[in-house]
Amino acid sequence: MGSCDFNAIKLDGLTDIQIKEKIARLLSEISDDKMPKILGLICGQSINTGKIEDELKDIPNVKTASFPCIGMIHPSFVEYGLDSGADGVFIWGCVNGDCHYREGNTWLQSRLDGKRPPILRKGVDVRRIREYWFSSIHKDKLREEINLSERELIAYEDKNPPFPPLAKGGEGGFGDKKSIFKRGVVISSIIILSMFSILFLSDMPKYPFFNKGMSLIKFTFKYSGKHRTEQRELTERETKDILMHMRRTNSPFSKIRMIGKRERLPIYVELELDNRNILSKTYYPAGLRKDIPTFAYEEFPVPPGVHHIKVKMRDSKDTNQFDYFIEKEIEVMPEKTFVMDVSPIFSEEQKIE
Repeated sequence: MGSCDFNAIKLDGLTDIQIKEKIARLLSEISDDKMPKILGLICGQSINTGKIEDELKDIPNVKTASFPCIGMIHPSFVEYGLDSGADGVFIWGCVNGDCHYREGNTWLQSRLDGKRPPILRKGVDVRRIREYWFSSIHKDKLREEINLSERELIAYEDKNPPFPPLAKGGEGGFGDKKSIFKRGVVISSIIILSMFSILFLSDMPKYPFFNKGMSLIKFTFKYSGKHRTEQRELTERETKDILMHMRRTNSPFSKIRMIGKRERLPIYVELELDNRNILSKTYYPAGLRKDIPTFAYEEFPVPPGVHHIKVKMRDSKDTNQFDYFIEKEIEVMPEKTFVMDVSPIFSEEQKIE
């Protein structure tokens, strides 16, 4: 019941369809058009339903439907009642903290407040819904609260004649055709403006160079340098006490079979452009253990035309020589970018012996 979700338990005679049919039938029995039609959804544990019928028999504009627990009420029942002609809905449940099924009243309150799904749809006028949380000893207050609800609905009608529609046609309601048209125009305008903004920004602004008429060289590489300490392959003897499936000697990958510290050496780079040194820098491996590949990225504004580039790099402990070398001529067009990715230089074929 209340300790479960509203739809967790199905009881004979209390399916969603049967409840809505009962609500429609009760409201159709109200013939008094002078007073607001009021639908009551009541917890059978908080008040004796038989006494309610006796109490309200002389109030023809009020009809009630009883539930084993108030937690069984789906917000759609409230919406359906308002859609079916009710001018107001009052909900009567157990005192907070005294639910017969633990959490029924708390969960329903959360649904009505929009804090727990399912919730009331946005078009529902919550001013036409009243909640009462009493026990059976407060049954004398039922008529008093209903009379108060009637007066509030009548006052609301005087300010908003007739009772405002819930989600259907009619001027001023949530389903007002003019309002729908206005919302459609606003949404369409936002979509069109967004599309034009995307088209504009896809080509604008143009890449900003340091100086108009200049070009740009981007120098980059990504490489895992040599290990700082010697790496050697594990032997079967060293792994004999390790479980068979955990032995690295069984791996088909040579790197996994190796043992040694994971830290890698930094990479030192010197870059010359037209016989002029423009970069001398050491790049360090990433990661807490300094074992993640080293990454470099630099930008150099240059005049357009043909340029002679020489790159020397080192990833060893010997500081007297370079391990990798590349020299080439490049042509850079005006206001264009030339990307120089030297990662392939680290392949065995381009090493300096």
